[in-house]
Amino acid sequence: MKIPKVFFFSEDLAGPFDEGIKSAAVQVIKALGENAAVMCACRSADPSLEKIVEFRRLNRLLLSPRLRRMMRDFAPDITLYIPRWAGTFAGFLRMWMLKRHCPGAKAVMIILQPKDMNRLQKKLLRYFKPDQVMTPSPRVRKEMQEAGIPAEFFPLFTDRKKFAPLPSSRSRDELRRKYRLPQDKFLALHVGHINWGRNLEALIPLQARDCQVIVVGSSSTSTVAHRDETLKRTLLDAGIIIIENFLERIEEVYQLSDLYVFPVVQDIGCVSLPLSVLEARACGLPVLTSDFGGLRSLFGDRDQDVVFADPTDFPKALRKLKRSQARLSGPEQIERINQAFSRAIQSIAEG
Repeated sequence: MKIPKVFFFSEDLAGPFDEGIKSAAVQVIKALGENAAVMCACRSADPSLEKIVEFRRLNRLLLSPRLRRMMRDFAPDITLYIPRWAGTFAGFLRMWMLKRHCPGAKAVMIILQPKDMNRLQKKLLRYFKPDQVMTPSPRVRKEMQEAGIPAEFFPLFTDRKKFAPLPSSRSRDELRRKYRLPQDKFLALHVGHINWGRNLEALIPLQARDCQVIVVGSSSTSTVAHRDETLKRTLLDAGIIIIENFLERIEEVYQLSDLYVFPVVQDIGCVSLPLSVLEARACGLPVLTSDFGGLRSLFGDRDQDVVFADPTDFPKALRKLKRSQARLSGPEQIERINQAFSRAIQSIAEG
């Protein structure tokens, strides 16, 4: 049986992998390696990936005879591209160039969040289209269909060995002491970039006498999203605790918390299937979230531990959640999503 060959490209594979698109790209590479022969290229890579990343010195438009020779010598069945900046018009140009380098391979893009394009770019898109787009974003699927590009739903993977409910051998009090967090309060957690586009000001009304809000900011923020110091100061002045340094064991912060809160409403503000929500559910945390991206398509109204609400109604929803008892259904849900991820990877490898 012939082993399929996949050429993989994503601009930035440099650590730390605490940001959605980079983390997802690394998981895709690892999963593909179990289903196909994979050659990877990027513009910057983490040292831990040196054994699988073949090429780094690339210009923005991927105009490189050396890259073309390398791709044609490898002769992939599929060329797979995960754009670092999601679904920009420039990303489609790069996909088109990769397709020109190796026209015999099926060209597939995984677009993890939408980006705005002007009217002219949308019209031109039909001339630079890949063979297929896979995405967790309902908006991206709709836009691709309008441009005549086949688009399928793409779930994301969560490491269940790392993200799991707190072991019985450890206690929340122990973890809260480790991170110097209140032991006698209801802890509501959010993980992600600190900028206005993520609607983090909606967390402020949750900060109360018996509730402590914690925000863990991505250490990658400075390179991919503007960190707004005014917003940071506003959150701190409201009493919200902010942790900005890279946490090697981020799962412990989920495990010591009582609730995960996701207030993002702009669909260009985050990966359309937020990894932090999946990680929280894998750790057994109930989730209070806006109706964002592809979350409802996965969780819908079936899971009583995932509550969808307008962020202006978060305080009311929080009071209801505090009275309910979590059923810890998250790990089973995440296992089903991981299985769907595996099927999607296999479909890519099989072309």
